[in-house]
Amino acid sequence: AWKANILPSVNTDGTIQSLVSVNQAAGMSIVKWTSTSSSSDTIGHGLGVKPDVVLYKKFSASGSWFWYTDVIDGSWDELVLNSNSAKSDFAGTYATSTTFKSVTSSAGANWMTYCFASIAGFSKIGTYTGVSSGVTITTGFRPSFIMVKSSSNVENWAVLDTTRGSGKVINPNLSNAQSDSALNTFTVSDTGFSFPDQSIADAMLNENGYQYIYMAFRENPPQPPISSGYMEYLVVAGGGGSSADSGGGAGAGAGGLRTSYGSVSGGGASAETAITLATGTYTITVGAGGAAYDGATTSQNGVASTI
Repeated sequence: AWKANILPSVNTDGTIQSLVSVNQAAGMSIVKWTSTSSSSDTIGHGLGVKPDVVLYKKFSASGSWFWYTDVIDGSWDELVLNSNSAKSDFAGTYATSTTFKSVTSSAGANWMTYCFASIAGFSKIGTYTGVSSGVTITTGFRPSFIMVKSSSNVENWAVLDTTRGSGKVINPNLSNAQSDSALNTFTVSDTGFSFPDQSIADAMLNENGYQYIYMAFRENPPQPPISSGYMEYLVVAGGGGSSADSGGGAGAGAGGLRTSYGSVSGGGASAETAITLATGTYTITVGAGGAAYDGATTSQNGVASTI
């Protein structure tokens, strides 16, 4: 699941007031709003940047999941998450860095909208073209979750992830159970993901000449909790000095570190013991770099930071 802000806020950027839960660092926002009889209304999303994908669904009555994106060809297109249809063109601009369009005249209907923007090293929304010999997609990180749809052809949506593993796929547009087949094979690397030769890959993932859109996310594991009554710390040593005539100087060397947070400290050693908090004043001193070597001394180490 994507973690948005636990404290929603009122957004008045659009002609319709919305309630938004935003995590700009993760590139996503969840928006609740009520439509009017005007399909030209706009709704604020709070991302601060133009979303790459806007997905919305009416929850006060039955209806489809609508998916809007300008990633495919630079202009806005529409896909339907509960349909296997290819994309259709949307006339005009659907979303900006502050708002998206209502495109419905269903007065009084309640909607939930999910907006996504690519974040370097964490998420990527992009396209690729199927290749008969296999295709590799570069994301810049090791993806844990991948969602794929052929934008040019009638094919099912596919959701893949590293938790369930290669071969297993869920089709959001179908009501069937998970499929487990070699046709759904995928591999991931530290820079992206790949699908095999089209002869052993389902056409919903790789078919020569087909155009595809994808959403890929890297797992963001939770940070270790800090126990009540304790303070974690990081102590950094100032860099050691080096000879000025060799291009260095004071603090030119690399500084080391020791920390109690997490499981590993500097140099791969086990983490230090956290500090037990007590009433008082804590002074943090940042260690200075070592002085430049002047020929008269043999050691010019940096000074450790202290708490």
